[in-house]
Amino acid sequence: MLLRREAHRRIAIPQPAHAGLSGQLAAAWGNAEFAAPRPEAVLAAALHDIGWAAWERAPTRDPETGWPRQFPDVSKLIHVGLWRDGVATARLYGRWPALLVSLHADTIYSRHYDPRVASAEEREAVSALLDDQHALQAELIASLRADPAAGDASDEAVEAARLFVAAVDELSLVLCWGLDGPRDVCEVPSRSGRTATLTVAPAGDAVAVAPWPFAARRLAVAADGKALTAPFPSDDALRRGLRDAPAVTLSAVLVPG
Repeated sequence: MLLRREAHRRIAIPQPAHAGLSGQLAAAWGNAEFAAPRPEAVLAAALHDIGWAAWERAPTRDPETGWPRQFPDVSKLIHVGLWRDGVATARLYGRWPALLVSLHADTIYSRHYDPRVASAEEREAVSALLDDQHALQAELIASLRADPAAGDASDEAVEAARLFVAAVDELSLVLCWGLDGPRDVCEVPSRSGRTATLTVAPAGDAVAVAPWPFAARRLAVAADGKALTAPFPSDDALRRGLRDAPAVTLSAVLVPG
């Protein structure tokens, strides 16, 4: 779950809803500078947080604030199970989605996990998850390369697809949390073979993105959330509050920067 702070409320956005916005961005991607993604990468972008579905149906609160616990604050002992479920569910959609969701777990842990501040139990759980995912990735890549109809599964193609899913994930997070100034989305694959940095910034009622990675010259995206007006005294109260809270649409219009 993500929380968007507004003046007198918080907007709670489930992880799958944020991932759905990532899918919208992915489906619109591609121009002379940035290659359009393969369809399976668009699907993987939309699915990458599907493992969070069970947690989102019964979320917990941050006991210090009373607001819903955001995804970076969920225990790694829970986190690894959510990733396992997500990859297993993505496998039902195909080898490419499973591979890219698995690789996205690698990306998340390499960028945002610091074993120095984790407990021994957490370090063991994360290490076991990554060992399992690396074995699965090798199996899936070998299977894809042995299948002429599966498309290019070279190291370069797989790495570009991994970075692409990470880029639209990061851009979606920026849009969901909201902008109060420029933000950079780094390591975005481009047609040149090098990676680019996208700068995302408020532009009146729109959001400016430079360099522009989309096919159209204007892109509208949206995600559903729940409007919360006060913190909660217990997890049960939080779950009832989320069930009864009014639904709201968070929307953004992207334009070239």
